[in-house]
Amino acid sequence: MKRVLFAIAVIAISTNLAVPFFPLYQELFHANSFTSTGLFVTYVVFLLPTLLISGSIGDYFGYKWVVVVALLLTIVSSGLFIFTPNLWVLYVARAIVGISVGLFMGTGNALLLHVSSRARMKLVLKLSGMMTLIGFGLGPAISSLILQYSKWNPEQLSFLLLSVAAIIAILMLFTLVYVKDSHTKQIQFRIQLGIPQEDKQLFWKAVGPSVFLLFSIGGMLIAMLPTFVKDVMHLSNHAWSGLLLLIFLGGGAFAQFIPFSIDHIRRIQIGLILLFIGFWCMLTAGAQETMGLLWFSILLLSIGNGWVFQSCMGLSGDMGKASDNARVISTFYVMAYLGMSIPTLAVGLLTLILGLIPALIILCACVTVLGLWIIWSSGHLLKGASLSMEKDS
Repeated sequence: MKRVLFAIAVIAISTNLAVPFFPLYQELFHANSFTSTGLFVTYVVFLLPTLLISGSIGDYFGYKWVVVVALLLTIVSSGLFIFTPNLWVLYVARAIVGISVGLFMGTGNALLLHVSSRARMKLVLKLSGMMTLIGFGLGPAISSLILQYSKWNPEQLSFLLLSVAAIIAILMLFTLVYVKDSHTKQIQFRIQLGIPQEDKQLFWKAVGPSVFLLFSIGGMLIAMLPTFVKDVMHLSNHAWSGLLLLIFLGGGAFAQFIPFSIDHIRRIQIGLILLFIGFWCMLTAGAQETMGLLWFSILLLSIGNGWVFQSCMGLSGDMGKASDNARVISTFYVMAYLGMSIPTLAVGLLTLILGLIPALIILCACVTVLGLWIIWSSGHLLKGASLSMEKDS
């Protein structure tokens, strides 16, 4: 189990390791402000279709070997980042990262469950989720610290260390004595999407829009925070952006353990309110160049991030029968990554036209309107549920 968890951590770290270098790449290759957004969205564009077919690939080749291939692709992308001669190679590297993460997300947890006992399944999945979110935040934290304090080629050093970690993970996987891989006689690329009829209202009025909004904010922060810290807050220390992302993403993992004895929908509503307040506080911190307010805003965003994600995933896991789980979770992640790509791309385009702060204000206003609609519509779901309980009684 520990060996697979280590592989999960390596892949999670690889997803955002390059983010603190985006502003440097922009200066190095004399690119416009859309570069950071483009590099991030390229990753998502290649991740999503790979994620949808990764289960079929794992069924045919075996989960262990697909995970090994994902780690090998991580090494390939790291090599491109280390020796990149131009901007287009960076886009290719980010595309390979997306394919690697897409392959791994569809098979890594399946492999983890195969090598773990049934009695520890809930604990294993909880550890996997925490490892993933913390890894997402550790990537930019590690690379930003290296960028700020390393005297030897920080861009190359970050990806060199990642390659070493990936090689160690591959060697550790080869020591797995027994892996219950399932093989099919013929590979079938099946994409299963859909929500059971009885749960469609809950998903499309609460869960789907909430996870779309959540990943919209997450994608924007991951893609734009290094530029925000550098150009808006006027901070020259590269470590700040990485540490802020670590708090937002890693803090979201620990926020899920804050005791709160309310149902999933009310927890989503409170989490959305925290996201609004945090987002507007972040913009206010930028206008006033107040670092304390920026830290406070990221803390609020991290708690909202953890609560909304946890509750949306919990509601999705309870929808339909066990045979519906794959379709529901796939639909969940399609909504999530559409939220991560489309608004982030829109912000990048608006930044070219209006500038970073006006673009973020427009996004924040749209997020607020969508969030208020979700709170209102999900409130009606709660009223309907309570009325039906009264009738039954």
